[in-house]
Formats: sequence, C-alpha cells, structure tokens
Amino acid sequence: MHRSDDEASLAVAARICGLTAAAIGVVVLAGWAMGLPFLIRLVPGAVAMVPNTAIAFVLAGIALILVARDRQPRTVRILAAIAAALALADALEYLLHVDLGID
Repeated sequence: MHRSDDEASLAVAARICGLTAAAIGVVVLAGWAMGLPFLIRLVPGAVAMVPNTAIAFVLAGIALILVARDRQPRTVRILAAIAAALALADALEYLLHVDLGID
C-alpha cells in the first residue's frame, strides 16, 4: 500500500518528533546516570526532569516512530500503556501526596 504525499509527510514529521522525544529522554537519563545536572535541566533554571518522566519520553518516542512506520501495533500499545501507567502513577503521587517510589 502506497502512501499519499500528505501521509508520507506526516509520517516523516511523526518520526522526527518521536526521535526528538526519545533523544531528550536518553539525554536526561544519561545526565542522571553520570550525575551531570545540566543534562537533567535542559532549560537553565527549569525544574529537573525525573528519571521516570525521561523513561516515558523514550517509550513514547519509540511508539511514535513505530506508528509512523506502520509497524508493530501490539508493541506500540504496550509502550503506550507503560508510559501512561508512569504518568498516572506520577499524577497519583502528586494528587494524593504519597510516595510511590517512582521518582
């Protein structure tokens, strides 16, 4: 099945966005692993990104790349579910003022 020019352009944009999100997550995780604060605060003066958020960025980026390539729908759903579960756990920690030990 061939894609139209619009679909092809959208797929390229989705891959670029996915790669960007995954790369940001990897850079932040590397910053935590190496103890380099300037990598966990990509914008000076901003709040540091926690590892679980960086992991969600990587998972979402990979899922977006796979969707753009029309590949692995089951894998995409699993990656999206894990990223959503991390986000939900983060929200619950914040809303309920409890420590679930994920950040």
